Amino acid sequence: MKARIIVHQRKAEGEELPVELIKEANELNVVLSERENYSFEPQPEPFTLSQMKQWYSRDIKISSNGVLNVKENMLRTQTFMTASMKSLIGKPAYIDKLISCKVLTPEARKLADPTYDEL
Repeated sequence: MKARIIVHQRKAEGEELPVELIKEANELNVVLSERENYSFEPQPEPFTLSQMKQWYSRDIKISSNGVLNVKENMLRTQTFMTASMKSLIGKPAYIDKLISCKVLTPEARKLADPTYDEL
């Protein structure tokens, strides 16, 4: 912002403008457009916010009742499934053994390609 003011002042006085000063003044548009177009994407975590708050308190209490809410269970399951599938990428021997045991379906053979990235 300061550079833009200096540029306008020098133009009004008829002075020459250094190229570096003009570049610095034009950076404001880039910064403002980046700020306008910024979109927040929440990070996938297997924990809800309330569960995370529990770990940040000074007196940590771990509940032993084993009952989690439905959303928490779904997030955990999704994370475990994605991690287990990613661990099989590029390992055709493991995939074939799991298919023969009927743990995976034959469609899982596409994971054997080391460049597979659709998870």
